[in-house]
Amino acid sequence: MKLPTKLIVLTALFIGFGSFNVIAKVKVGEPLPNFELKTMDGTQVVNMDSLKGKVVYVDFWASSCKPCLKSFPLLNDIYNRKKEQGFEIVAVNLDQKKRNAEDFLNKKPVDYTNLYDANGDVSNTFNVSVMPVGYLVDRKGIVRAIHHGFLPGDEKKLEKGVSILLKR
Repeated sequence: MKLPTKLIVLTALFIGFGSFNVIAKVKVGEPLPNFELKTMDGTQVVNMDSLKGKVVYVDFWASSCKPCLKSFPLLNDIYNRKKEQGFEIVAVNLDQKKRNAEDFLNKKPVDYTNLYDANGDVSNTFNVSVMPVGYLVDRKGIVRAIHHGFLPGDEKKLEKGVSILLKR
């Protein structure tokens, strides 16, 4: 079976984008598990199934995560450039104290959706062991890449992968 060229290119892009966790409960090529969480302000419930048809980056983070501090403004830039084309970022905070997350967001405000995983149920579903960890999901809800950590230049690889998925 011959793989589509764009899928090969996307896979090649992400080989250097981050490590792949072989013991992860969520794997590349499989559907992203549906979950439902409230926004940080508690006014809205977001259900991941409702985002099918969009390219989504699900980003797990905590206020104590130094790479998260660097990634937030870069992710926000990508989001603002690509949202009109059908790109969404859903960030899931894992802080035990919600106030820590709120303080972080006051220092590093973003335009994309931030959810709060109060009991850690969602992070357990994903087996989150490092932060940040991000899941790039195609329009059909299939995980196309998993990225652990955040280093300078990662945002360029992510944006390239997002652009490829937006064209599909």
